[in-house]
Order: sequence, then C-alpha cells, then structure tokens
Amino acid sequence: MKSIRDSIVEVLRSDGSYVSGQELGTRLGVSRAAIWKHVRALQRDGYGIESRHACGYRLREIPDSLERALSTDTGCRVRTRWLGGRAVFKHSTGSTNDDALELGRRGSPHGTVVFAEEQRSGRGRLGRGWESTRGVNLYLSILLRPAIIPAQAPQLSLLAGVAVA
Repeated sequence: MKSIRDSIVEVLRSDGSYVSGQELGTRLGVSRAAIWKHVRALQRDGYGIESRHACGYRLREIPDSLERALSTDTGCRVRTRWLGGRAVFKHSTGSTNDDALELGRRGSPHGTVVFAEEQRSGRGRLGRGWESTRGVNLYLSILLRPAIIPAQAPQLSLLAGVAVA
C-alpha cells in the first residue's frame, strides 16, 4: 500500500545515518537501480538526500510540505478528542478514500486521517473523478465510524463540505 518513495523516506528518516542503496533495495524488495531512480525523483521534489560513494544515502532535509507539517518532530499536532489522533501521509496514492477504507478494514480508529500530496485516481460524489495535482490542493479522507444508520451516511459528505466552507 505504501509507495517505494514513501518507504525510502521512512527508512532514511528512522535511520538518520547513511543507508546503502543495496540495503534499501533489499529492505524494499527492489533493485539498487530502482532505488537510485526513486532517490533522484525525491531530490527533484525537494528532499535533501545526500549520497556518498561507498556509504549510501542520508536524509538531510524534508521539503516544506504537508509531510513536514504533519511530522511529529515539528510539534504540529491536531489537538482534538478523536479527529486526527492517527494521521497517515502519502506522497502519492491512488485515492485517499481507498486508503482510509483499507485502514478501516485493518482496525484503524475512528478519526484516522489520510493525507496525500497527490492522488492518481481521486474521486468524489457519485464516483466522479477530478484532477489531484501534487502541491495544488489538500487531499484527505477521514475514517469515521459514526453511530448512524447506513442510509444517513451520504449526508456526512454534505456536512463536511459545509463545515469546510
């Protein structure tokens, strides 16, 4: 479910020191050449990833982005009783709705929020698709487990839209 780029950033963030391309490839199940291509793409997206011959890659800086705002080390956390208690960030995804549905099936709690910089298959009411270009808008889905009858569920989208407006 997680993209290779998200996984590379996660490994480099957690390690803090140099990680070889071979080790990244082994951990993520891809070739060292694929790791190099993904690292280059991340660098183009503004990630400060340093590479050193015979050492590997090290994350020096995360670009000013939604990911940085959601990072726990910046101290920027939502302070509500239930909304956003768990936040999942994706650089790119098919659909935050699909991701939230899968997380719900795996037992994620009410109020889990899935954020993305880009959606490749974003959709709205009645399955209508829309452009979800990186860095242009805020793309998110919230996992709700309300105590309502299923027939009332479509009203939640309308209520959310009014609340945002």
